[in-house]
Order: sequence, then structure tokens, then C-alpha cells
Amino acid sequence: MKKLFLFLLIFSFFSLFICKSQHIDIIRGTSWINVDYIRDMENYLPCECLDSANDCYYISIAKENKYVDKYDHKIPEGILNFVIETEPTQFYILYADSSRYIISRDSKNEYFELTLKDDTLLLMGRVSNKKFIKSEISFDFFGNKYNQDLDNITLLNKSLLLRGYQTIQVILKEDSLKFHCNAWVGNVNRIYSPKNRKSWVLEISNGYLNIAKVTNPNGDPLDPIKTRVIKKLKWVTNVKERIPRREEYPVWSTWE
Repeated sequence: MKKLFLFLLIFSFFSLFICKSQHIDIIRGTSWINVDYIRDMENYLPCECLDSANDCYYISIAKENKYVDKYDHKIPEGILNFVIETEPTQFYILYADSSRYIISRDSKNEYFELTLKDDTLLLMGRVSNKKFIKSEISFDFFGNKYNQDLDNITLLNKSLLLRGYQTIQVILKEDSLKFHCNAWVGNVNRIYSPKNRKSWVLEISNGYLNIAKVTNPNGDPLDPIKTRVIKKLKWVTNVKERIPRREEYPVWSTWE
């Protein structure tokens, strides 16, 4: 009898674990990138492309949990707001069907309409409308909200391939990379490896893409970044698109 009870207890535990895992897979959401941001990333870097996105550059939709995260680019006001560019504003879904959402904030009288068609999303507000393209990187609202850092790597790789270079993973000899505009230190284009705790700073200057390794990655967040340039790539803007060879695609590429 005791053995039977122990078996049922273990079986119930694993059944609960499996159901929970399946539930997490079901409720993962979708991410959307502003088309103006995508266009400008062909020639520039995230910090320079945020302004062209007209405030909102990224959207994540968690339909099952009835909320939308809207990532806006705003000029920081005061020392307490210096990380505002990386923090989303959360909206609640008031109405949703297969192709349309109405979202709102509780604290302000602010409403937006989202219209979906295939892999395109239109954000309609009182002042202007903005167009977004669906990212193939799933949005996981259990802690991994910053998928735009992964999308930035894909967009950077596209720009590198268009100019005949290898992917950034090959250049840096790292396979786990993220890329963002770091507002903590004055809007720096930073690539980082969460796995190996390494980081690099990218800058376009005098017709070159300069890649510099951060030599004090474990320093205080408010300390000046110390870097050493390890690569200079000739960088011409407005290059005509070149079809890359299949072996040049990054393994998680979201574009064809």
C-alpha cells in the first residue's frame, strides 16, 4: 500500500510538471519591430536608429495574459530616469479578436489600436500610425522580455552580410550574443555575451565600423567604459542588397 501511495505521489508530481511546461509553451507571445527601425539598421546602429522609429520601436504581445508591452524611445529627464529607453510601458488588452486589439493604460487616458495582417502589425494612435514586422523570436513573459537584443543581432548580421563580411558571431568568436543601445552610460551601442560576461562597443566613424572590446566589463555601472579597438570594417551606407550564400546565414536568422 505504501509503495502504491509513493508511486501515485511521484506520478502526480511529474504530471503537474509536464502540464505546467505545456502551459508555458502555449502562452508565449509575439514580438514586433518597427519597419523604420529595421530600414535604418541596414546602415546604422541601435542608438542612431531609435529616433527614426518615432518613439515606439518594439512591441510585445502576451495575448493569453491580456497585456501588451510597448517599448518607447524617450529622452531621459533627470538622473532617476536614465534607463527609460529600455523599460517598456505596459498596456492592457480591452478588446481582441483574430486581427484587432484595443489597448489602454490604467493610469492615463491613453488608447491605441493594433491591427494585424499576416506578419504585419499597424499601431494606430491619436497622432500617427506606425507599421511593424513580426519577429520570429518568441516573446516569453516569464522573465525574457528583451528579445529586441536578439533581433538587433539578426539585423546587424544582415548589414554585415550585405557588405560582404561574416556574421558578428564569427568575427567575435562568440555564439551567444545580444545587442542594444545602453542608456546607462550615455547611449552606447553595446554587444554582450550573458554566458561569458564579455562585452564590446560598436561605433560608426569616418566610414568605418569600429568594434572595441570592453576591458573593464566587471567595473561599476557608472564608471567610464574602457575599450580597445579590435576590428575596423569599411562601412559604406546605402549598399545595394546582396543575396548571401546559405552557409552565411546565422543559425537563428529571422530573415530570408
